[in-house]
This record gives sequence, structure tokens and C-alpha cells, in this order.
Amino acid sequence: MTSKRPNPKLKNFFLTLVAGIVFFPSALLAQNAGAWIETDPVLDLSTPPAADSVFVPHWSGRITAGYFSEGGGQQGSGFFLDGTKHLTRDGSFFTVGAQGGTQQLEGSLSAWEGLTFSAGVGLDGWTPYFSFGAQKGDMNFNAMTVNVGANIPLAPQFTSQLFLMGIVTSHTGPFASLIGTGDPSAEVDELNADIGFSFVLGIDSQLSLIGGFQEDMNQTVKFQSLDHTVAQTPDLMDNLAIFKLGFDLSFWTHWVVEIAGQGGWDSMPAGSFYSDRLGQTLTLANASTPSFLGGSADLRYQF
Repeated sequence: MTSKRPNPKLKNFFLTLVAGIVFFPSALLAQNAGAWIETDPVLDLSTPPAADSVFVPHWSGRITAGYFSEGGGQQGSGFFLDGTKHLTRDGSFFTVGAQGGTQQLEGSLSAWEGLTFSAGVGLDGWTPYFSFGAQKGDMNFNAMTVNVGANIPLAPQFTSQLFLMGIVTSHTGPFASLIGTGDPSAEVDELNADIGFSFVLGIDSQLSLIGGFQEDMNQTVKFQSLDHTVAQTPDLMDNLAIFKLGFDLSFWTHWVVEIAGQGGWDSMPAGSFYSDRLGQTLTLANASTPSFLGGSADLRYQF
């Protein structure tokens, strides 16, 4: 009697389901979980089709589940689904995506979800792109993200990505005392700008080194009452310098695990402001610049 070999498609589906079961509920149940919102187009080492081959526009996709933590600060879990239409041999594309997860807002667990769209134009090896994302969630959380940048090959198996990102966010929390209203809740509005670069360096067919640096400039623009009749405008800036280094490891055919560490400095102002790194509103008597460390782990299925 001959035994049946397992169906590869059924196996891949089962493994994807397991990844979702393992990672996503942990985001919903963790008491101090947080979230991060990804809007950058995929940065990889895929080789463009040869000039003498026939190019056919096609779709690819990826499912990502992951966890992120900064020592003493924000933590996060999320689930991301993206589909990319490859339009030309030179790398023109557009991507649509759906996201969900949790984030730490004012020290408590808060769920969020969102949609993203990205598009890029392949120009003889490098690819300028534009991305837009919209998110909403618990505690009246709202965010809009605009990201412009470019994927730039530097050498064989060595690619970089430059980016400039603007983010507008708002949420409610128990800090109405800052504006002197009787209502226990108030709204905080932020205007953030991030600039930086990332890279991926292929070591062999399965292992890649990843890293990067970015400067986050997070401005607390306004605290205001829920009816927007009473407001305080601190206009304080909380700046972060962040370094990242890690690796991507491919296994089987479609699976990639990414492990990365990060660290940096947080230039925190004196006064009342919202700290994205800590996920809560703070009032400091004196400015300070603490250092921080963190890490992330992602499991990705590419198809």
C-alpha cells in the first residue's frame, strides 16, 4: 500500500492559519500590547526579469503577523495582508493592504484597523513611490499617513529605501484636567514627521541582513474638549533617533521570519505632551533624553 503525500497547497494554507491563530489572538489578549502601523512598500532583493524574457503583469501577496516591544515603552502586535500588482519589467507597481492590531493608548489596550495604498514607478533600477494609509480604532483613535520615498539598488544583493513620512493622529483620554474642563475625557491631536532610510543586504539565498535609521519628530499640537470649544496648544516636540539592525531568514518556499533589534534616544520636552514611544500623555518638570532598546519578530508568508 502506498501512502498519500500531503497536498502542498493544503499544507501552506494550514501553516498560514496557524500563524494567524498564534500571533493575532495574542495581540487581543495582551494587557500591555501596542501596535505599529506599516506603510512602506516591500523592500526586497527580487531580481527583475531578463531583458530577453517575456514580462507578464501579475499579482503577488504577503500575510504578516508580528510583535514589537520597546523596553519600558510601547508594545505591539499586528496582522497585515497586502496584495501587489506588478505592472512593468522596470518595477512599476501598486499595492493595496488591510491591517489590524492593538496599541497602547494612555496605558490601556486599544484595538485598531486600517487600509493602505501604495504606488511606484520603475525608473531604470530605482523606484520612487507614494503611500497613503488611514486607520481608526478604540478611544476615538484616527490617523492618516502619507509616505513618499524611493527604493534604490546600491549593488548586487544590496538595496536601500529612503522615505519621508507625515502622520496626523488624534485620540481621547483621561487628561481633561490639562484644559480645566469638568468632563473626564479630552482629545489630543498630533502632527508627526519621520525621515530616514532602511536597507537589505543579501548574505545568501536564505539569509539577509536588514537595518536602518530614522528621525521621528512628534509634535503635540493641541489638547481640546470633546466638543472642541476649549483648547490648549502646547506645541511641544518629542524627537526620537532610532537605529535598527536584524535579519530575514527564508525557509521552505514562501515563509520568512524577521528578527530585529532597535535602540536610540528620546528627546522629551518639559511640559505636557503625548509620548508615542510610551503610549501615554506625560507632564515633565524638566526636559530629558532617555535611551531605549526594543525588538520585533515577524512571520511572513509570501505568495
